[in-house]
Amino acid sequence: MMMDTYEAYLTLRGKTEPPLTIFEHSSDVLQVLDYLIAQNSTAVQHHDLIRTAALAHDVGKMAGDLSDGRWVHTPHSAKFLDSLLSHPRFRELLDIARIDASKVDRGLLLKICERHHCQSPELLRSCKEAVLVGMADALASAIEAGIVGHVEEILRRSPYLQVSLELIRSLGFTGGLAGEVHYLDLPGQFIQDLILADMLFRLLAQDLRAAGIAAILQRGTRLCLIGPVQALRDALNAFAFDPQYLYKSFFEDQIYDSILTQFPAGSMQIDILRYVLITEPAARSMAIALYTRDKPRQLLERYNLSQLIGEAARIFSGGLSEGIDKLWQPIRTRLLELAPEVSVR
Repeated sequence: MMMDTYEAYLTLRGKTEPPLTIFEHSSDVLQVLDYLIAQNSTAVQHHDLIRTAALAHDVGKMAGDLSDGRWVHTPHSAKFLDSLLSHPRFRELLDIARIDASKVDRGLLLKICERHHCQSPELLRSCKEAVLVGMADALASAIEAGIVGHVEEILRRSPYLQVSLELIRSLGFTGGLAGEVHYLDLPGQFIQDLILADMLFRLLAQDLRAAGIAAILQRGTRLCLIGPVQALRDALNAFAFDPQYLYKSFFEDQIYDSILTQFPAGSMQIDILRYVLITEPAARSMAIALYTRDKPRQLLERYNLSQLIGEAARIFSGGLSEGIDKLWQPIRTRLLELAPEVSVR
């Protein structure tokens, strides 16, 4: 059976190294673009257009045209773009990203998709912000490949950005070029690691901003940050949180009271996280929550792990009690193992 356009967008390869789907890479580019927009807010006018371009810029890769290991996608963009934009699930994705599709000029969008590596003078006269899509693509590609260092140097050396930084500055986009890229890595072997990392990154965000550190991209249990590395280490060393807030705010109930009341507010350091969920009732509750509550389900879908929802149905097929028994033990075991294997690069 032939895939429709959106299924191709979700599943076909968009990056070879590391192997990422078109959707995964495009989501990364949107995150980086949002950072660049925030850094250049007064100079950006076509927000909906360029944010849509971030999600659709590699639409031509659906043709699967590889030549000597390099993607040839510009000639194929027009073939797939309208079909993708008209697909109800892609329009739902635009809604989730808070993009007003009615404000997007499709002709201009196609030009950005075709020319996002090397924008023409004509395109830049029509929409100078198009250059930010190329910057976001280059920076996201470097981050995905594990490259760290100063933003300017990363962009200068990128094979994906074929316009000069001098031109970018002359267009009025000076924000976001300074700073240094670092990674914060948490353990990421199991699905529950993704849930915990996402909660921790949310709590860390305010402390990081106060320390002058900006989050630019989150992928799984890795958070990409821009700022001084010592400030990042200091923020992590000082990080503490109220465990009741951590879980109640995420799952929107009080299933952890029996454990959480043992810890006074603000007392829990990151290095004792593994002691939060070690009892059978709490682990059983988390097993249920992972598969039955909206927010965890949305998180699974965000990381393209929605197949685990179907796996849960298979596990629970023998009955709720038996299903819980199968799920809570590995979750409990992993949480016990979850010493702070945190690395910063």
